[in-house]
Amino acid sequence: MNEQEKLDLLRKIFARLPGAHYESLRYFINHIHRVAEKQDVNMMTAANLAIVLSPTLLSSSYTDPISCLAGTLFEHTLIELLIKHCTYLLPSSGRWLASRPTELADNAIHSPSHRHSQIITNNNFIPPVTTVSPPNIPSYKKWNFLRSRSSTDTRTVPTLSPIP
Repeated sequence: MNEQEKLDLLRKIFARLPGAHYESLRYFINHIHRVAEKQDVNMMTAANLAIVLSPTLLSSSYTDPISCLAGTLFEHTLIELLIKHCTYLLPSSGRWLASRPTELADNAIHSPSHRHSQIITNNNFIPPVTTVSPPNIPSYKKWNFLRSRSSTDTRTVPTLSPIP
């Protein structure tokens, strides 16, 4: 099976997902694709992102170490293909958006004048800061404590003499 046949098969499999699942996956993978496009800045190639994301996106329950290695390699390859070819594998379908009930579509625009919106200011959200003064300890006691701690708690590594 060549790569184009694999991509065609994956596209058919993803098209069978329920609408909301398909759109969520498409949105997430498109975002990850945009991250991979900036690999010269963030050093996150599609392969690196696949290594990080595949254990989360494709959970598996391998018990045999050999099958675990083979399965992990397959999972990384699948996620990497998904990231690299997301526009082909997950084209915008509009299935979920078209099937939404009209009452959801009517309330989809949120603005400050929306009946459920509320303006939250920092005064309502963050409690006031109270100042606490440090205990009155003479500076020589602080110095003595720090000095004794560092000398007893921190062991020095013995230096090795060069072998003659």
